[in-house]
Amino acid sequence: MAEEFKPMGMSMANLTIGYGAMMIIWGIAVSVLSGSNSFTSYIPSIMGVFMIIPGILTNMQPEKKKLWMHVAVSVGALCALGGTRFFMVMSDGINYASGSMLMLFVTGSIYTYLCVQSFKHARKNKPIESTIDASEKETENSTNIVQNITYNISDSVVSGGFENNLEKN
Repeated sequence: MAEEFKPMGMSMANLTIGYGAMMIIWGIAVSVLSGSNSFTSYIPSIMGVFMIIPGILTNMQPEKKKLWMHVAVSVGALCALGGTRFFMVMSDGINYASGSMLMLFVTGSIYTYLCVQSFKHARKNKPIESTIDASEKETENSTNIVQNITYNISDSVVSGGFENNLEKN
């Protein structure tokens, strides 16, 4: 198998965990520094938790890497999307809240971009053997389906008659 996509020398799973940890720290730091009692100041931390979980599960269940990394990129895209609110409030100046929105937009966009590059890299470097195995399995499944249909037809019993009950003029 080809080399795994490793931006900054890290696997995408470890980058996901690091990004999630950074967001948790950011949310807590901004909430403490601003003295905010608002739930919304912890949104980066909440998103960070939702980022760390698929990162850890990717390392724990490598056979489900594709699933967990798709979950992680979805969270990253939500971060970028949520951060677009910065453009609505930027005329008020940069404060803790708008700074958090900008951070979510920039880092979420970069993370999503890296995930897309990783997916493209994985698709481009898919092992040839697995492609051959998949086509063989597809042919085998098609053959089994045709055989099952044939057996079911030959095992079926036709019930009823073939009489023509139409009246002739």
